[in-house]
Amino acid sequence: MRIKKQLKIYLAQELKKHLKYVLLGTGIIIGLFWYIHTNIFQFFATVPTIGIEMQVPENNVSIEDTFTVGLRLTDQEVAATDVFIEYDSNFVSYALEEGAETGISQLPIDYFSMPPVKEEVIETDTSLKRLHIVLVSWNQIEDPDNPFTQLNFVFHAKSEGVATFTLLKNELQFVGNDSQKNPIIFEINEETVLTKSVQIGDIDQVTPTEEITPVPTESPAVTVTETLTSTPTLTETPSPIITQIANPEEVQLDIRLRLQGIVGKPVAVGSGISMKLSLISEDKSNSYEQDVLFQPSDSGVLTGTMILKSAYTGPLYKLLIKGPKHLQKRICEAHPKEAVGGTYNCTKANIQLKKGNNNIQLENIIILAGDIPEQDSVINAQDIVFIRQSLGSKNVSDISRGDLNFDGIIDSQDYSMILNALSFKYDD
Repeated sequence: MRIKKQLKIYLAQELKKHLKYVLLGTGIIIGLFWYIHTNIFQFFATVPTIGIEMQVPENNVSIEDTFTVGLRLTDQEVAATDVFIEYDSNFVSYALEEGAETGISQLPIDYFSMPPVKEEVIETDTSLKRLHIVLVSWNQIEDPDNPFTQLNFVFHAKSEGVATFTLLKNELQFVGNDSQKNPIIFEINEETVLTKSVQIGDIDQVTPTEEITPVPTESPAVTVTETLTSTPTLTETPSPIITQIANPEEVQLDIRLRLQGIVGKPVAVGSGISMKLSLISEDKSNSYEQDVLFQPSDSGVLTGTMILKSAYTGPLYKLLIKGPKHLQKRICEAHPKEAVGGTYNCTKANIQLKKGNNNIQLENIIILAGDIPEQDSVINAQDIVFIRQSLGSKNVSDISRGDLNFDGIIDSQDYSMILNALSFKYDD
């Protein structure tokens, strides 16, 4: 009896001990699950994906009729769009080409600000044209749990055929905010259909062509004429002339330039404005890079010096200038000019260096702002949204990134500057 009682006590103690281990193990498993879910999964989480449905008429469109190509955007609240639609101008034309003020309609009504930031038709070397649309919203979706916006673009049917519309994925951007309210570019689902076609005219009403019976023709007689050729005279090939390559020299570039929006001495530049300079010869055999600190003057002109201890002065060069919040500008001459700010463009290098000081006077052209950090060589909807959302911000980090004219505040001037520079969009 006593043994039986001791056995029960022993079993109860063992059960209690093992139960403790089971509970401890369960707690560890639950803790690991929570950690993986809240940390590891977030670490590997991808950028949110936006749903895009391209909509075109299902039935044939009669010649001279108008119709719409739609984009239905779901799953994300969109703050800005940068859209390129390619179409064949042999069959259709966009509303702007027909004299309309705009070809855009939207749902919800007035969600995106109108007129649009950009609405233009871009010509190419072929019959394909590109519709470029940039829209920015100052509003919020009424139902954030089920966000959707609808954009419709009006086209005119010109001639019979199959009109194809293609969303250019590499140029396409839909911008929103992450959980910290920072602008992000939504991912586009790999399964998104980017091309749709519309039948213009009635393909069943094709006029038959009369069958033509070919008439045989008599082959003409061929006369063979003997051609005498003389033995070519051998000429002596002259020996190549060997040009002596000059030794490298110490070269200094004294540069004066203007940045968009700076008309007086800016207040928020600290010790100066650092810019990346690249000097490249026409054949690309010689190149030199340097970060140069530019100092502003009361007139708004900035001056900086690029010193090269060992540079070849024989080749002709071009100069690339990349500002901290700016599009890169390519310069091909020492004293360039432009009629309209930001329009200077060149391709052929024509800067001749000499030993010692070289004056590079760029104050008659403008280097455009808008490619804000982190820079990606393009002004896009993400840059626009950041400045729009930071208007009036006193945050030091925001100002260092979005204050384009260096006046110590992000305001409507900065927003206007980036919208104006959007016409140029890319680095030179």
